[in-house]
Amino acid sequence: MTTQKKNAIAKRQWWRMDLHLHTMASADWKEPGVGWLDWLYRCEQRGLDIVAITDHNTVAGIASLRKEIERLGWLEADNRLRPNERRALDEYRRLGNDILVLPGFEITATFGADGVLSGSAGCNHYRAAYVTQGSSITIQAPAATRKTCPRPDGVMRQESEYLKALPTAATYTIQGRQLELRTAEDALVALFQASGG
Repeated sequence: MTTQKKNAIAKRQWWRMDLHLHTMASADWKEPGVGWLDWLYRCEQRGLDIVAITDHNTVAGIASLRKEIERLGWLEADNRLRPNERRALDEYRRLGNDILVLPGFEITATFGADGVLSGSAGCNHYRAAYVTQGSSITIQAPAATRKTCPRPDGVMRQESEYLKALPTAATYTIQGRQLELRTAEDALVALFQASGG
């Protein structure tokens, strides 16, 4: 392996992502009393770097989170923060430095019997050839349509990261209704949940 290639590999950075999280904004949320900080703490405990809020029945989740942080920022600017609000704002800032929270847009993946993986990457549709052997999988670099989606914020960044990550998959496992893709180094690439009944 050339020094140039070793340096290129050494510069790779992996992010742990969950691109399909529900929040308290969802009508079917089953944990009353959970607040935004609790939700973010759970993301932190799972070691997530990037999360996407994808409540099925609303897109209000990200707005609610941002509104709460903005409200605390206004109180800080007016020098009216109570001690518990100061702690909350400090925690939002700390967690915000570690976790990128994106608004919801669903990513889909259909692994066809013809060896073609296709779906939506959030904004654009994509296709890629794939081959499996045992628990190994090889996914070719996806081809995608070329739309630009300025909204919701972050959709193009998430899409780019997802499409770049797919060809790094080396193994797959299916447990119940979940399909997990991992790299040869066992880093999580993607976790898919089967849709429908």
